[in-house]
Amino acid sequence: MKAFELKDQFGIDALQLTERPDPTLAHGQVAIKVKAVSLNYRDLMTVKHGGTRTLPSRLIPCSDGAGEVGQL
Repeated sequence: MKAFELKDQFGIDALQLTERPDPTLAHGQVAIKVKAVSLNYRDLMTVKHGGTRTLPSRLIPCSDGAGEVGQL
């Protein structure tokens, strides 16, 4: 699957389009086939500054999304 993510630093220019493997589901988890996302002010601030957080190994900024529950 494709995703825009931050890897090493914060900032708009640090966003990178990457290809990620489909996740493996554990018992009790579901897959969501994402149809639409809404990037909002919180996402912009996370990308630009990270707030008070440290950057995890990879971060996909997306607060709101909609899709279908289904199988991978």
